[in-house]
Amino acid sequence: MRTGRGLCVSAVFCLAAMATGVEAQAVEAYDGFYFGAGAASQNVWGGSFVDGIDVLAQDRRTVVELTGGWRKQFGWFVAGIEVQLGFLDGQLTHTDPADTLSIHYDGNRQSGFGLTVGGVLGTRHPTLLFAYAFETTRNFDVVIQDGSRLLRQRDEQGFLRYGIGAETRLVGRVGLRGTVGAYRVDFGELTTNIDVGGEMEYTLAFVVQLGG
Repeated sequence: MRTGRGLCVSAVFCLAAMATGVEAQAVEAYDGFYFGAGAASQNVWGGSFVDGIDVLAQDRRTVVELTGGWRKQFGWFVAGIEVQLGFLDGQLTHTDPADTLSIHYDGNRQSGFGLTVGGVLGTRHPTLLFAYAFETTRNFDVVIQDGSRLLRQRDEQGFLRYGIGAETRLVGRVGLRGTVGAYRVDFGELTTNIDVGGEMEYTLAFVVQLGG
């Protein structure tokens, strides 16, 4: 009988310890270092300066993104920093047959860094809802054929990406993240041939939470 009671007591303690561990894991589900990989649908544009006008070409492209960051969870509140590296098909072209103008933009990479802030809902299956803001840069090599003139330029861009997202755990430390957002670009006092604003972007990625 003593042995039976001892086993029962031990089992109760084991179950309590397991429950406490699960609860602690849920509470700190989004704490520490993490990395991820996914794909984004974004508006991509290239620019060139021709006769006082910033001549732009744009198209929606798929961007493969690698991310890494660190975040800290305080109860339900989560805040962190993140860096990104994206790879894309940045081959864009602007043509104007009437002016015998042809411009080719060549870019295949972008990078960014920024902040994420959000909150965790639930304990058994914790889901992180967050907002983000990333300063992003792209570079393009530009070749301009303007009549008999052949010009080469370098287009260096900097713009703000922002939006909202959600992340949930799938298996173990692996989670799924989705975001939807927009961007803000400022051309200053330059005159542009088109408007690149108003496009939404969407991202779907797998994220591995390392902790620590």
